[in-house]
Order: sequence, then C-alpha cells, then structure tokens
Amino acid sequence: MKKAIVTVAVLAMAVSVASATDIDVRVTDMDGNAQVNVDPGATVDYKVTAVLSDQENEGLAAIGIDLVFSGGDLEQANTPDVDPMKNFVRNAGITNPDGYGGTIIDGDLIQIGGGQNTIKNFEDPNNPEFPIGAVIIQVAWPPDGQVIVTGSLTAPQEGGEYTLEIGDLFANVIRKGETGIDFWRTDPADPGSIDDLTIIVGGGGICPDNRKIKGKFKGNDIKVTMRKYADNQEYTLQLFADGQPVTTEQVTTNKRGKVKFWFEDNQCGPVYEVGVEQCEDKVNVKRKCKE
Repeated sequence: MKKAIVTVAVLAMAVSVASATDIDVRVTDMDGNAQVNVDPGATVDYKVTAVLSDQENEGLAAIGIDLVFSGGDLEQANTPDVDPMKNFVRNAGITNPDGYGGTIIDGDLIQIGGGQNTIKNFEDPNNPEFPIGAVIIQVAWPPDGQVIVTGSLTAPQEGGEYTLEIGDLFANVIRKGETGIDFWRTDPADPGSIDDLTIIVGGGGICPDNRKIKGKFKGNDIKVTMRKYADNQEYTLQLFADGQPVTTEQVTTNKRGKVKFWFEDNQCGPVYEVGVEQCEDKVNVKRKCKE
C-alpha cells in the first residue's frame, strides 16, 4: 500500500541524493503529554507531530506512519481539512485507497498520511485524476514541526498500562532550492526519534499529581477547597466525624480544576475529616470550641 504514496514522491526525483535530514515523530494527547491517566472506557484524543531535524530542505513532500494500540482496536484517524496537511489529502495530494486516516487491518491503522503534488500534475482529461493541488513548502520545519494527524481511541475497561505506538515511518522532503519548475525534486528523510503515547487506565486519570485539598471551619460551617484536580470533573466529597461517615456530596470542578464547598455543622467536639472518595485524599479539620 505504501507505494501509492511513495511513487508520487519518487517520480519527482531526478537522481536520488542521500538526505542528511532526519524526521522525529511523536504521538501525544492533545495537550502534548506523552503519558495520560484515564478512566476505563474513556475517550482519548491524540495527535501525531513530525519535526524535521534541519531546514536543509523545503519541507515535507510525503509522510506515512502506522499506529498500533496495545489496548484494542483503533478507528480511522481524522482527515486534515486545513493547510498545510490538507494538501497531502486526495485529490489535492495522494493517499492510500482508504484515505489519509489510514487503512484498518486487524484493528491497527496502516499507512496514515499522504503526499503532496510534487509531480505537478494538473487537471486534464489525459492526466490522472489526482494529485492536483499546489505544493506548500516548509512543512514540519524545526523547531515547531507539524501536527500531521489527529484521532481518538477508546481506553480498555481493564486497568493497566497501554501504548499507542508509531510504526513503519517513512517520509520524503522537498530538496533544498527547489522552486517547482517542471516538478519538485525530493529526497528520503531518515527516521529519527519515535516517541509513543502511554495510557494508564484506572491509574488516577481524574486524580492528577500535585492536587491539594484544604478544609477549615468558618463560623459553624466547614469550608472545603480543592485545587489542581481534573478540569470539569465530578468528585464525591465525604465528611467524617470521629472516623464515622456523616454525609457525602457530589461536587464538580471548574475548568481550572478548582471547587469550593460548604458543609453545615452545629456540633462542637467531634474530630472532623473530609475526603475525596475517588482519590483517597483526606484532610483533618480542627475546630476551637467555645463553652
């Protein structure tokens, strides 16, 4: 299947010249994290970013990868609809027959990606139907690189550590100094570093590190403050008196992972404790009693 993309890039080469350019590729969550903690069955959105090692080229001409998830089957990745990657999509560019988002084979995604119209094909009854788009240069130049594809997967129901792994990377770059007269000559890029995404299921996806919980009395009420928890997430707060559960309340953090809640209290004497059920976080709340 890879020949569907590579052929276009190869046809645009005069004499193959070994390229000193490497291409580094990483798959992360949408925030750029290489490891995420999620609940069983959660949806995980991911992105794949490619970065060329230098600017001794005119940017990506073609790229392809496979994705394999150790936690189950994958769905086809998203098809880019904005520049520059939409120019790698048929009909502007060329992809495998199933499209830019890859071919699903036994739950794996095979040959995600595509290639630009480096052969300068154009609409004509005597020409192939695609590719027909313009070539965009400097794609995936360092230091920022380029997000080449996004997608979503479903985490397994069983807890554990899983990997979304990149495989079978290949890429061509447009040769430095090319202007597109007649066609755009290209050279292969050598695979550089490849970084996969680790997904931990049931490992505290809603209970991030560095979270904080505080509790204090104000008047006859207990004020509970939670900070640095998961954004827009529901938690169960539990109130204990002398180690015995008194009441529970459902609270939802805001988009900054914060929430405040008040427990009513009219007693003087018990030793109080507030806990977050999902995260096993607990804090003692001391009170000075007046006779």
